[in-house]
Parts: sequence; structure tokens; C-alpha cells
Amino acid sequence: MPIRINSSIIEKYAREVHAGRITTGQVHAGMWEEYYKSFRTAFETGIKPGILLEYGPDWAFNQQLVSNMATFAAFKNHSNTADMVGLLVDSDGTFKPYRKWRKDVDPILGQYNENWLQAEHQTATASARMAEKWRGFQRRKATYPNLKYITQADERVRASHRPLHHIVRPVDDPFWKVNYPPNGWRCRCDVQMTDEPVSGDPGEFIPPQPWRGNVGINKDLFPKNHPYRQVAKSLKQRVEQESRRLEGALTRTEVKKWAMATLRQKQFEVPGLPGPARMGRKDVNKVVSSYHPAPAIKNNLLYVLEQYLADGKAVFQYRKVADPAKHAEAVWFYYYLLTLEGEKFYLNFLEYPDGDIRLYAINDKIQ
Repeated sequence: MPIRINSSIIEKYAREVHAGRITTGQVHAGMWEEYYKSFRTAFETGIKPGILLEYGPDWAFNQQLVSNMATFAAFKNHSNTADMVGLLVDSDGTFKPYRKWRKDVDPILGQYNENWLQAEHQTATASARMAEKWRGFQRRKATYPNLKYITQADERVRASHRPLHHIVRPVDDPFWKVNYPPNGWRCRCDVQMTDEPVSGDPGEFIPPQPWRGNVGINKDLFPKNHPYRQVAKSLKQRVEQESRRLEGALTRTEVKKWAMATLRQKQFEVPGLPGPARMGRKDVNKVVSSYHPAPAIKNNLLYVLEQYLADGKAVFQYRKVADPAKHAEAVWFYYYLLTLEGEKFYLNFLEYPDGDIRLYAINDKIQ
């Protein structure tokens, strides 16, 4: 089924680029969200539905996959904008009127929002599926120590992929760090667990750049060296910041709505606290608005917070007396630490004089 982008959003985007309101180094929120939602749908097709909201051993890994996917969506839009900005001025140095410029950039918009988006959607689905399979391989490698590369064995298989068919290598063999599917746009290759002996010779095959890698290790649905990402360091940082901001805003709205209906006034046990904690309307607002450099993961933590705390994965740090000048109503601050995919999340609980305990914020350090 063809992937469609809202035509009114594309038109609004084009007009804002022509007017100079969106330029190189910026990300258009509407286009970013269209890409993000398309990739998110593809991701959830490749992985068990609802897994982003489910607590489990792969929860943090899946969140990192989605955050990297959001960043790719930002770089895609940035690349599209740069190509369109390059056509704003005519060969004689005059600024093109909108109708002429819009006609000139129409093929570019078609490439980014139809042809390439379709291939990227398929890649997101395949990569999500292979990422989930890789984690399963790691969990079951004591029983099935080897993996077998499988092509579709039909006339559509790329000549460069044919030599890989039925190659068997140990799960942790370096071969899989480079050759793990997908190995190109629309790649249909697969990998299966096996107890068959090691066999086959990969020869000199090395996937073309930027496909050398393993989505189960890199935690990225798309090639890290994709041309969209080939920008100056300063621009790269700006695009990544824009991606985090946009993803944070989107998840803030989604999680806030869910938390207001599900968590508000609900009590949950926290190991080490003198009593159960809860969240009211103001607490939900504060938590989803509190600063963290990975805002989307921080917000989505609320979906699985009770399970993480119940399993004792939050490590009690210490408590301190509240600052009367800032929090006269509070008696103690309690800090817990969660470390997820290399990111630190400090859960800040406030205890009040009447014994009420609230989750107050989730930050990247003790405030």
C-alpha cells in the first residue's frame, strides 16, 4: 500500500520554505510528524503491536530505536529543505516567484515524500523485525548457537546477496556485525537460528555503505551513514536538538493524556520509601515538563514506571531535607536512579508533612 503524506501539510511546508520561515538547519514540525508517524507504523508492524507500552526486558532498547527513528525523520526533512532552498534563486540571481519555484521543487517533493518514503517505510518494518529477532537470538544462543543467512532464493535476489544464502556462523561471529539484514533498500533477506554446524564461505562480500552494521547492535532502523545525515557538525547538532524537542513535545501530549486517566491518584509502592507514592494532576504536568536530554524516553517511562519500581530496578540514592526557600511544603526529597540504554533517569519523590509522597520530576541529575 502506498505511503501518503498529507498534501495540505506539504503545501504549508513549501510556502514556509519559500517565505524563509523554514530554512537550512531547521526542521518543519508538520513534515517531521508525518515522517515519524509513518516510520512508527512501520516499526509497530515489524515488532509485536503495543510493545512500546509493554514492560519487558527490551523496553528501553525499543525506546532507543524509536528515538533514533525520530532523528532520522528530522534529518530527512532537513535534507529536503536544503534541496528546496537551493532552488530559490534563479540563474540570473533573482528570487523566484512562488509558482515558478513550486513547479521546480515538485520533483524533489515527489522523491522525498513518495518514492524514497516508500522504501524507508519498508526498511523500518524489516529493520524492526530483525532487531527483535537479534535479541531473541542472544537469549537463546545456548540452545541454538549458530545462525543461518537466508535469501528468498528467487530471481529478484541481488547477485551480491546470493553467495550468502545458507551461510552458517556462530551467533557472536563478527560476520553478523557487518552482514546482518537488511543489507540494502527493500532487502528481503532473513536470518534463522540453527543447530547446524558452521558452514559456507562469505568470501569478499561486504555490504555497500551505508549498510554495514547490525540493527540489533546499532539500535538504529536506518543506516547511520545515510546521506541525509551527511551534514556539517554544527548543523547535525541543531537537527538532533530539533528532533529531541519535537519527539518530546509529541510524547508529552500522548503520555499526559494517558497518565491523567490512568495514574492520577493511583498509589504505587516504591522500595525504600516510608509509604506509597502517587501522582495528581499537577504532578503529571511537572513530570512530563521536567527537563531531560532524552525527553521522549523520560515521558514514556510513566507507562512502565510501576513495573520498573516493583522489580527493584530503581536504585535508591539518598534523601535530603527540602530547601524551605523553594519547597516549604516538603519535608524530604528522595532520589532513585534508573539507567536505561546509557541514559540516567533520576526519579525525584517529595514527602509532605502529612506523609503524602508524590513523584515530582524525572531529571538527568540530582537537582
